[in-house]
Amino acid sequence: MQKPARQITPPGIRSVILSTALLAALLTLCWLYYLPALDQFFSQDDFPLLASSRPGPGWPQPRLFWFMGSVREYRPLTQHFYFYANQRLFDLDPRAHHAMNLAVHLANVLMVYTLGRRWLQTLAGAFFAAVFYGFHPIHFYEIYWVSGISQLGFVFCSLVGLLLVLKFKDSNQWRYQLLAFIAAAGAFLSKEDAIVLPALMTLLLWEGRTPGARTRWGILAVWLLLPAYFVWRMWILGFGLPSEGVYQFGAGLFRLTEKLFRYGEWLLGGRFGLAALILLLAFAFRLRSIIPHSRQFVFLSLLTIFPMLPSFLVPSASEHYLNLPVAGLGMLLASIVEARSLVYRQTFLFAVATVLFLISAALKTNQHLKNTGWGIPVPAKAEACRQLFNQIRQTAIPPECEVQLRYPPIEPWEKNWLIFLPKLARDRPDLKVSVVAPSEPPPPTSGCNYVWEWGRDGWKLK
Repeated sequence: MQKPARQITPPGIRSVILSTALLAALLTLCWLYYLPALDQFFSQDDFPLLASSRPGPGWPQPRLFWFMGSVREYRPLTQHFYFYANQRLFDLDPRAHHAMNLAVHLANVLMVYTLGRRWLQTLAGAFFAAVFYGFHPIHFYEIYWVSGISQLGFVFCSLVGLLLVLKFKDSNQWRYQLLAFIAAAGAFLSKEDAIVLPALMTLLLWEGRTPGARTRWGILAVWLLLPAYFVWRMWILGFGLPSEGVYQFGAGLFRLTEKLFRYGEWLLGGRFGLAALILLLAFAFRLRSIIPHSRQFVFLSLLTIFPMLPSFLVPSASEHYLNLPVAGLGMLLASIVEARSLVYRQTFLFAVATVLFLISAALKTNQHLKNTGWGIPVPAKAEACRQLFNQIRQTAIPPECEVQLRYPPIEPWEKNWLIFLPKLARDRPDLKVSVVAPSEPPPPTSGCNYVWEWGRDGWKLK
């Protein structure tokens, strides 16, 4: 009797199975890595954004979200509609809010992997780019701090827009161009950094082909978003630039150089990140200069550099400003390694570099988690906010009384965010609240006052 022919799995199916398994493992590990963030309470800018987007009587109505902001930022999609929807679904459950941020981050990891599969030559290269992006320590504030959704949302809309541009190039169907335009509009309504997106979309539409009439109209439509955004923003809010931030930089050449070096330090993610980069470049340039002279390589370089440009317009900077540049840098590094012809050497380099970057990310994240100061939204600061929130929520405060918060370890300019914490705890937008910074004298108390004072053991009701 003749034996049945053995079933052979086509290579295409094997590749799909392998890539799906790797991607599922990556997303699962990324979720577990950031799982401690779900236990962190709200902190700092979370409170005014929650208050300004709170559903219910007495709080601002959703139709006003389009007209809310400041001369330094206009982000209705991520600062108001997002918080409004989350509070409709989860009220003030911090675990759910942090889980939503983490879900957006995982979606971004998925899109970086998808773009890597399109732009890079190997599965190992795409996987390395996704790992580099997913575990990079710059994401600490975006996930442990709910307000970081403005950066995550901007990157989400930007990557979706780039993926839709690629779909349009493949199919030449106008609906993908329309969806890319909508995604770009979402990026503009998420964060000001979207001003670089029309240039990136134009480069991607132009890459590898002579633009036809439909493509030219698509390029024009995306660029029209730029003046429309500025006209709308200036009509509603005026125009201004922030004068303060986490790190102070001036406009002089020395300060700009200092910012550039700081960005390099943040992008590499620590000394092990630098070691990994040196390793990659040493092997890549061992025998000859092999930088790929391709349009794709140029685009990945610009995807790394362009998103950093808006932050050079302002005198402040922080690590999470570099979310999109990190996505570009991971794919750029992978493309340099892939320029070598030996596949086994590429795989070895990707494996060693991935381990070094993961060690560096874990050390940097652990450093953030152990920070006990109040200068930035770290777990110690969030825990103090949780303590005060619970105490105020459990205290019956008559309508005619005022809440006074004394001597929290914050700067005087930070008082604005702390004012909203008691309002949310009591769900009363009309609650009278005052904050006394450590450097300020205590005001006289009169009438009905509920005074909480910060001390060695935390908050105490006086």
